[in-house]
Amino acid sequence: MPDNACPPTSIKVESCLPEKWDEEYDVVVIGAGLAGLSAAIEAKDAGADVILLEKMSSVTSSHSTRNVGNVAGAGSKMQAAAGIQDSPELWREDLLAQGEPRLMPLRLLDILINSGASHVDWLQDMGVPFSYLCKRSPDSLPRGHIIEGDARPIGIALSQRLQERGVKILLETRALELYRLADNHVAGVKAESKEKTINFKAKKAVILSAGDYSASKELKARFTSAQENIIAETAGNPGNTGDGFRMAWALGADSTCLDDVGDTRELFMFPDQPRGTGISEYLIDAGAIIVNKDGKRFQNESATVGGKIVYKQPGQVAFVIFDTRIATTDVVPEGAPTGRGPWICTCRYLDDWRKFPGAVKEANTIEELAEKLGVNPSGLAETVKKYNRCADARKDADFGRTYFGPGIRKPPFIGLGPGRPMVFTCNGTLMVNEKHRVLDVFGRVIPGLYAAGDMGKSGKIVGHGTRLAWACVSGRRSGKFAAAETTRV
Repeated sequence: MPDNACPPTSIKVESCLPEKWDEEYDVVVIGAGLAGLSAAIEAKDAGADVILLEKMSSVTSSHSTRNVGNVAGAGSKMQAAAGIQDSPELWREDLLAQGEPRLMPLRLLDILINSGASHVDWLQDMGVPFSYLCKRSPDSLPRGHIIEGDARPIGIALSQRLQERGVKILLETRALELYRLADNHVAGVKAESKEKTINFKAKKAVILSAGDYSASKELKARFTSAQENIIAETAGNPGNTGDGFRMAWALGADSTCLDDVGDTRELFMFPDQPRGTGISEYLIDAGAIIVNKDGKRFQNESATVGGKIVYKQPGQVAFVIFDTRIATTDVVPEGAPTGRGPWICTCRYLDDWRKFPGAVKEANTIEELAEKLGVNPSGLAETVKKYNRCADARKDADFGRTYFGPGIRKPPFIGLGPGRPMVFTCNGTLMVNEKHRVLDVFGRVIPGLYAAGDMGKSGKIVGHGTRLAWACVSGRRSGKFAAAETTRV
């Protein structure tokens, strides 16, 4: 093609259909996170015959249920009951003030913002148990609706609502390929369940809500050369290997922000401990320190909690050390409950962590604590003594920490770990229009294909709680639009 030639205005494809369909539905939803569950409920309520396919063995495996359980919204019933006067306009100002150059298009951002908090009220109606409101940057007032403990109640409550509606959720069923007609209209899904292939006919539409690719080293390596981010484990859904992206790309789908594969900025405890969020700056502000296996500090914890520097430590792991006094010091954002100590990780207190066997180590001496953690006892004892001298002098000559708390002096002493940097989510996304229909590389709609949640945002999302808010809003809307499609297949 000459350099000055116009690109083709459509993609020439051949139909790709199975010899026979094993099951037929109006709408097939791929992925049982918050977006997929919301889409399936709304599609069913709009009169469609719906099935939901989930790769993992549980509806609590998704990124959304491994999240911190914070759903943003402006103007909710909870806010009104608390006397908080919020508005979509103020929410929009707070998000735009972040200056994110790759922010999702304003046409989509306004869909989220103009929803106000109808999605929060809807989730409450669905049985999701929000406990309190809190304020976190960039919000100018308490806008985060918090689920106590963790976000698994999202998956539990919404899956129960689907079961009540008679919608089948097929677990351990991995979508592999999208079938299509000659005009590229999506006709159905090829899936695999327990080594058996099942062909699902989608008479109206398919909704992709299969999450990102943070668990795929191969896909991350395509888009970034940052080795630490490529090899990093995901603190989210280990099943997020980009299946939905691969299926959409095979049909010519456009995408953006693929190079933003997430950054290993924090310190996450290993997956058998409380999941989905890194160690909180509130715990550090209360006075906790971070050490390596030698028992030595290696950073200014008040400036950076963990991060890539952990890869340079013995065993590439780190541990968090504090005492009983720190554990009972209330350091939390505005609106969060007090009397329970600091947030250990976002939205979770020490009593939440103690529910996980082995997550919290305690001892009456620093040396005993070190033994339980697998840290050098003499090294940790010397580090704690030195840190206490820093706390008394209010000066850290080694790393420049400026806030120390009371020092680590009151037994029992407490340790968390091991942990290491992980990524939580990749920001890559498919391009969609205002009805959440997937667009091809020429900006044309791929008929019969929708994308919601992380897969369908056309850019990045900023702010605490907005990712879950978008998952719910885009999922609900996708389900309604898909159910309204004319039967084509």
